[in-house]
Amino acid sequence: MTSLNDLGVLYGTDKSSNVHTYCDYYDKLFSSIRSEQITFIEAGVAGGESIIMWDSYFSHPDTRIYGVDIHQRDIEKRWDFSNRVKILQGDITQPNFVFDLFNLTGLADVFVDDASHYSKDQKDT
Repeated sequence: MTSLNDLGVLYGTDKSSNVHTYCDYYDKLFSSIRSEQITFIEAGVAGGESIIMWDSYFSHPDTRIYGVDIHQRDIEKRWDFSNRVKILQGDITQPNFVFDLFNLTGLADVFVDDASHYSKDQKDT
């Protein structure tokens, strides 16, 4: 299996060793569930580099991967996501959006917040 960092480098996410080295940390956290059926949500998708990385990393065919961003992103045109990925637009700091999100997804097994990077927004999320 390809390491999360190798996938991160391949797809150009800033989570890889090319920038922040978060992939090494995430790999330690998530390697035990890599082949499990999970619901994964990432807030803050930017160009979609990390969503395609997660799509390639988690192997269970029934895993669901949701990317959320406050801005409209047309990243489905850039990447060939599997049918397990859904990109949603909304403000993750707003309770009504989160309520609707969890009605759609159910409770998440993994939630990664890579959205606004402002401490107030992180606290609200």
